[in-house]
Amino acid sequence: MRIGGFAGDLLTFVPFILVAVAALGAIVWFVAGDRGGMWSKVTAWLGLVTLTLWIGSAVAFVALHGLLFLVGPDAALGGLVFTTLFMALMPFGWAFVVARRHAPAPPPAAPATPAKHA
Repeated sequence: MRIGGFAGDLLTFVPFILVAVAALGAIVWFVAGDRGGMWSKVTAWLGLVTLTLWIGSAVAFVALHGLLFLVGPDAALGGLVFTTLFMALMPFGWAFVVARRHAPAPPPAAPATPAKHA
């Protein structure tokens, strides 16, 4: 298998997969997400992950080409490893953020009763 053919296939299918994930997230949000609960967490996570993948891919594309042409192939390889780790760990980071953001609030404190003076 040629790398060029694989990269071309990847560049063709990844945007379609991300659009499908975004569409699925929008459908789930409009069906069940606006009522709160678990589905609101799932759709928030799905939207954040999809958006970060789109923007992260665009930034990584420009940054990696900049590293390749300005610094050299070794720096581009390091940037590629960093980008791959970031993209692989990013869904877990967003899951942590969404879980913390949607954690139930502690109950309000009872109002203090005034002391009775004798």
